[in-house]
Amino acid sequence: MWLFGKTKKKRPMPPVFEFREGNVSVSIWQNRDQKRGPYHRVTFWRIYEQNGLAQWSKGFLLDDLRQLAKAAMRAEKWICHETGQPDNSDESPQPINPASRMATLYKSQQ
Repeated sequence: MWLFGKTKKKRPMPPVFEFREGNVSVSIWQNRDQKRGPYHRVTFWRIYEQNGLAQWSKGFLLDDLRQLAKAAMRAEKWICHETGQPDNSDESPQPINPASRMATLYKSQQ
């Protein structure tokens, strides 16, 4: 939309849910797609202190991974609850064979 020669930008929608798991901050966003309809996207940030100031990073250290995993499980549970989808988060994740994963990715790009 043009207003006096300038583009009027839409304000970004705030996250629909936010929480922290230790040093991991989580934001859940709801988006809408013409083909898929509404869907959710999750962002994770590591919060740490440097020189007395709070800092944010998208990178995670070894000590953060357990909190990151817990945060991802909690985000999954929240989205499943909100969308009425079955919550399969109690199932153990299956290990991925890196060779077969790369073969699958290669085939999908051809």
